[in-house]
Formats: sequence, structure tokens, C-alpha cells
Amino acid sequence: MSYVDRIDTEHINKCPHDKKVKCVERFGVKIFLHDDGSPCSLLNSFALNGDVLNKEDVKLARAKAEAKSVFEMLEDPSVYARLSTDEDILRRLAEELDKEKSLKRLEEMFLQLIKQKNVIEVINALSKYVDRGILINNAVAVYVKYRGDYDLEHCIPLVKEYLKIKGELKN
Repeated sequence: MSYVDRIDTEHINKCPHDKKVKCVERFGVKIFLHDDGSPCSLLNSFALNGDVLNKEDVKLARAKAEAKSVFEMLEDPSVYARLSTDEDILRRLAEELDKEKSLKRLEEMFLQLIKQKNVIEVINALSKYVDRGILINNAVAVYVKYRGDYDLEHCIPLVKEYLKIKGELKN
């Protein structure tokens, strides 16, 4: 597959769905169409925003397109790196967390976030959709379970917030 730096070029020949695409101009706007004439929503969303398209964007777009659930999407480590800034994934994750009964999956998610050192950013972003206290409780439970196995110094603010919520730590 070949991708280019800017989405507004006509050199892109495949989209994240692994379909051939062509760039056409309609009403003064460049859009990407699959060979069957259907628009490629993923490439067009980048094009309309004037964003830069790089391999990480393509991986994320592919993960979104192919995943049956957010947890399946999160099997790709590159998705974790972008989790705190992608509203679509955050919203879908909040819906899945509401339905998810498997503590193992939640533990795996928080462990991955802790390992990648973006657990606090994700909790901050996800707090728009899910109760912050619940998120912190789950993250701290994973922190406590794995604290001897990983460098978890970056989680100290999270533990402090947990203790404040529990009333065990004063400012």
C-alpha cells in the first residue's frame, strides 16, 4: 500500500479499507471514491479537515472500520496512544464499558494504559462519558495488582486522587 503525507494529493490509490480509490473534484471539493462509486468516509473526513494523513492515522482508521467492538480495536497498541484525543473511540468505549461485564477486559485495558503512561489523560478524556470515580477505582485496582511489575511512578497523581475521593488524603 502506498500513502502520502497530504490527503489533498491525487496519489493515494488505496484507502484504509484496502479498496482502490480515486480522487475526484465535485463542486470544488476533492473527495475520494471507491471503485464502485461509494465515497470513502475515512479518507474524506481527513480531506475535509485538511489533516495530514500518516501511517498512524491509517492504522487508526482501519482499526475503527474493522473492529466489531472497542475492545477489539484496542488490541492494536497504536490505538491506545491516540485514545485520549479521539472522541469517537472515547464515546464508543464509554458505551462498551457500560455494557461490559468482564472485569478481565477492563483490567487488560487499564494495564495497557498504565504501561503506555497515558492512563491519566484517558481517564480525564473519558470522564465526559463515564463516572470519574469508577474509572479511578478500576485503574488504581490494576495499579495495586501490578505495581511490582512495572514502572508506575507516573500513576502517583492517580493514586492521590483515589485517596482524596476515599477521604483518606487531605490536600
